Order: sequence, then C-alpha cells, then structure tokens
Amino acid sequence: MTDTVSSRPTSRSVSIALPWATLAVVAVCVFGVVLRAWDFSRTPPNPFYDAAVRSMGLSWHNFFYGAFEPGGSVSVDKAPIDLWLQVASTKLLGFSSVTLRLPQVIAGSLAIPLLYDLVRRGFGRRAGLVAASALAVLPIAVLTSRSDTMDTLMGTVLLAALWTIAAAPPERRRRAVVGAGALAGLAFEIKLFQAMVAIPAIAAMAWWALDDLPSRRIRTLQHAAIAFVVVAAAWPVAASLAPGHHPFPLGATDGTIANVILIYNGLDRLGYPAAGALNVVPPGPFRLLTTTHPDYLGMIGTVLVPALLLGGLAIRSAAVARKRTRTPRALDPAARTRVAVGVGIGVWLLCGFLLFSVQGRVRMRYLEAFTPSVAATFGIGLSAWIGALARRHDWRPHVSTYVVALLTAGLLAAPLLTSMRLVRTGAEDSQTLGAIPAAQVESVSRYLHAHQPGARYEFASSGSIVAGPLIARDGEPVLMLTGWWGRQQTTPAQLEAKVRTGEVRHLLLDETGCRSPHDASCSPVMRWALAHATDVSAQAGLAANPFRRLVRLHV
Repeated sequence: MTDTVSSRPTSRSVSIALPWATLAVVAVCVFGVVLRAWDFSRTPPNPFYDAAVRSMGLSWHNFFYGAFEPGGSVSVDKAPIDLWLQVASTKLLGFSSVTLRLPQVIAGSLAIPLLYDLVRRGFGRRAGLVAASALAVLPIAVLTSRSDTMDTLMGTVLLAALWTIAAAPPERRRRAVVGAGALAGLAFEIKLFQAMVAIPAIAAMAWWALDDLPSRRIRTLQHAAIAFVVVAAAWPVAASLAPGHHPFPLGATDGTIANVILIYNGLDRLGYPAAGALNVVPPGPFRLLTTTHPDYLGMIGTVLVPALLLGGLAIRSAAVARKRTRTPRALDPAARTRVAVGVGIGVWLLCGFLLFSVQGRVRMRYLEAFTPSVAATFGIGLSAWIGALARRHDWRPHVSTYVVALLTAGLLAAPLLTSMRLVRTGAEDSQTLGAIPAAQVESVSRYLHAHQPGARYEFASSGSIVAGPLIARDGEPVLMLTGWWGRQQTTPAQLEAKVRTGEVRHLLLDETGCRSPHDASCSPVMRWALAHATDVSAQAGLAANPFRRLVRLHV
C-alpha cells in the first residue's frame, strides 16, 4: 500500500506493506462482487435477448446463428458470441433470470482485479487499488454487470487486451501486442463497432511498450491489425458463407449479416435518432455529466469529473518532475511500461469521452466501452497528485497513504450510494423493452396451449419485442409477420394459407406501428391480419394495454 512508482521501500517495509495491500485488493474485489451479485433475482430480465438464449439452446443451427425465435426464421441484431456464454450457463444451471446474467456478473467481477494489475504494473499498488475501488462502485459498471446485455463482457475483453501488453515481459511484447489485437477482435465480435473505442488506445500503448526501431514497431502493429481482422471477421464470414437456411438478422434491410453489422450497428449508430425516440440526451460536452435523464448517463459523471481533473494534475506533475530531473529520453523497462500504461489509458479515456459526447445514439450500457479507463485515470491521477504533494512537503509514507484513502472514500461515496440504490431497486440497463408481467405471460401461455391443439406455431407476432417474453417462457416456434420498423417478413398469402391449415391461430399485436386494416402505413400482411382478427386479450388474461393485444385469426 505504501509503494509508489518513484519510491524504493526497504525489504522490511515491503514485508509489512504487502500483506495489507493484498488484503485491501481482496476486500475491494469481494465488495465489487457483492454489489454485482447481491439480490440478483430482483433485476428484471431483458425479454429480447432472453428469448434468443431460449431459442439458441434448442438446436445447433439456432445456436450458431443467434436465432431469436425457435423456428430460426430471424436472428438477433448482433453476433451471438456473448449469447453463447448465456446458453452455456442456462444449459449447465437451468434457464432462469439468474443464470442468464451470470456471465456478465463474472465478467464484471473479473474486470476489477484485472484493472488493479494493469494500473499496478505502471503506477504501483496504491494507484491500482484506488482504480479498482472506483471500478468496483462505478454505477454504470455495476448496472451493466447485473444485466443480461453484452457490454460488460466487451469492456472486460478490451481491458484484457491492454493488460496483455503491460503484463508481458519485454522480450515477449511483440507476441503480446498481436494477442491484444486478437482480443480486440473478440471484443468486436461481442459488441461490434462499439469496441473500436479502445483500438487507438491499444495501438498507442503497444507503440510505447515496444523497445524496437519504429519500422519494427509498425510491422508488429500490422500483425496485430491482421489478428484483429481475422478474429473480428471469423463469425460474420463463417455465418454468411455457411450452407443451408440463414435467419433474417433483425435490423438488416436486405437480410445479410454484412448489412446488420456495417449499416444498422455501424453508420446508423452515428446518426441522431428520430424525434420522440427513447433515451436520447442531446450531443455535447456535458452529455455524460447529466443527472436528470432517465437513461442514467450521468451515473458516470461522478467519477469522470474527478478523473479528468486528477488526470490533468498528474500529467502536470509528471511534466514538472521530468523538467526538473532532466530525465534522459532512453527508458528502462519499468519506465517504458509506466509510459505505455499511462498513454494507453489516457487515449482510451479521451476517445471514449469524445465519441460518446457527440454520437447520436447513446444508451447507458454503451459506456462500458471505456469505463475501465475512467476508473484507471481516477486511480492514477489521485495517487500521483498526492505523491507529488508528499514529495514536495516531505510527508512520511504512511501520511500520504492515509490521505489517499480518505480522499478515495470521500470521492467515491456518491457513486457507491448510487450503486447501492440501483441494487436495492433492481434496476437494469435496457428498460426491459417488451416486458409483460409474469402472471400475464403465464395466463396467455395457458390460453394459447388450450385453444390451438396441433398448431405449428404458438402464435404469430407483429414484432420481435412483444414476442420475447412468451418465447423465453415456452421456447416454441413463432411466425414473425414483420421485423423492426414494420418490415414485412411474411406475405399475406403465406399467412392466409397457414391460418387455413391451422398452423397458426393467434396473433400477438404490438399496436404502436399498426392499428387498423385501413392504415396505409401498415404492411400488407398486417392489414390482412387486422381485417381477419377477433380480440381475445381479455379471455387470455392479457391486461388492457394500448401497446399489445392478442387476437384470434380466421379466414
């Protein structure tokens, strides 16, 4: 706990300090795990991804493509890498709200010691401990770790990429840089272009970590870029070229994986959402600092602001110290690692702050692409600033340690209270779109099974969101009439034929996009369905709701 980058403690002081440092790190990690796992079952599920996990667990075809519904007609809008872990969890431990989110809890918990060790290697145990403490209680990190979206896993893999470079001995750093490129490719597979936020940081860190001629550094970075592309393209290429039936990716305009990755999850994310869209904070330098918006973007500001201020003070202190001592340009291995870690984390923070301040479409969970850098900058900045004050005023080592501990506790009090509130209220990060009360899902399921013997499909659906809860519960094929934005998936003739033969008898409607058979904005299949429907919502136990109803189809 008492060591810093510039100090040289005696063997006796190390033997005394090391156990306390180890105990403190263990305590921080355990506390972070508790925040992420406490009263876990209170957190509501995400019906969309939970439906996909249920469907993917029914066949290898569904598993490989990330099928949204058991029939494999449509797939989710992301690569299914993270969902594979959720399927494995539910297969091993049973399908439940807890097992669905268990991979994210594990990933979020592992990020804490990983960040500690990354910062420790560059700036000492004290800075690493403060950084780990910040990440342990950071509300955004706690919230996403308790949810069943894939952002926490992506952030942890990006953190592992930087750690791989810092942890490698100098003689193996070229291979470590290539390995970091492969890990960045894996992060891309998990959350696509969101993971690109850390790519400049990985490149900058690699450049400073390598003790080579510039030409050899460039060659190593080229190899890392190749590793990134190979891993990042592995699933999209394999899934696109595989023979047989391919599900239609939700979000795509032409049914191809390339379209959903490059357009829906790429270019479209940079644009501003349509008027009235949920969870929109206007772009600007203060977007990440707001505390009034329901999407909780401000939950990062309580650590981001001191991180930026302390990081600036640390840079200034280092520049002054370098000027006074006239440090030679040649760096020893320890100094090279320190510079590499500092530059990598700084670039990561800057890229994340700039991108998410100006990006059109931002939700709180997206910020996991750079939250480790916020916590790391907080830890490095606070430790370095107090270390500079201690050297200037000739403090004893234990005095600076106490000051750091008190300031850490004071600055992290507000984030900790926010995280405890999120745990207590069972908050999650995706607004449970499409959620239906469990009792109503149970009632509708019983009604459907009692009133359509021999039907091939449990029901037809006007959209993926409204179908999610029943798919997650029953795991039976669903006929998707339309995809996102009302895009037609089934023709009127196909639906009529299936109704005539009894393959499908009911339709679960999301009325937000289509209310009448005479509505010209409706797709043809929805106009046909509405013209041949009898409302049975009350009989099925589905409460009156302007956004959903159950109807019986007839010819």
